[in-house]
Amino acid sequence: MEPESLVQRAWRMVEEAAGTRFTKGQPRAGSGCKILWESPPPGMIKLNIDAVVFGDGTVGYGCVVRDDRGEVLLAGAKRELGGGSSMLVEARALLYGLETTAAGGQQVWQVESDSELLIRVINGDYEGEIYVMAVVHCIRRLASCLGILRFRAISRLANKLAHNLAQFCKHNSENLVWVEEVPPSCFSFLREDVRQVPVSGVK
Repeated sequence: MEPESLVQRAWRMVEEAAGTRFTKGQPRAGSGCKILWESPPPGMIKLNIDAVVFGDGTVGYGCVVRDDRGEVLLAGAKRELGGGSSMLVEARALLYGLETTAAGGQQVWQVESDSELLIRVINGDYEGEIYVMAVVHCIRRLASCLGILRFRAISRLANKLAHNLAQFCKHNSENLVWVEEVPPSCFSFLREDVRQVPVSGVK
């Protein structure tokens, strides 16, 4: 069997089987999530991630690492073949964010996603189906190696920059990385977040 056929078959299996199942009931979406982006504690940095599904079946991942002043240390965007449930796509985006952070040598204290269900699965409150749990296992192992202490759910309004980085790669097939900056189309979302940072934390 050709390699391409193997890939297509694998994604078809994911698409057929990757609906998320939970053992303790599904929580209400958005409950307990922060509405605005918040800076991490002084001296700490955090990672925000998001995923977007495009009309052609591909998906975009966006990630951004920022410090307690809201300044960008590292940002990334990647487009690849999609498939599976929204939970699986979000999990793969989070893993991408961790891999990008590790490659950039950043020491992250906290990871944030607007997928509350995924965060609860990572934190051990729920059990996802087998494909999601396989990715979550990789997330936990990499997070342990990176010394990440927290995974937290936030609202979409607090995750705009990561979301727009994911949207940015709609017309780009490359794995894009920015150091201490974001693409111009994301400037307004960065400025909006920085306005939430306490005055004492701004240069």
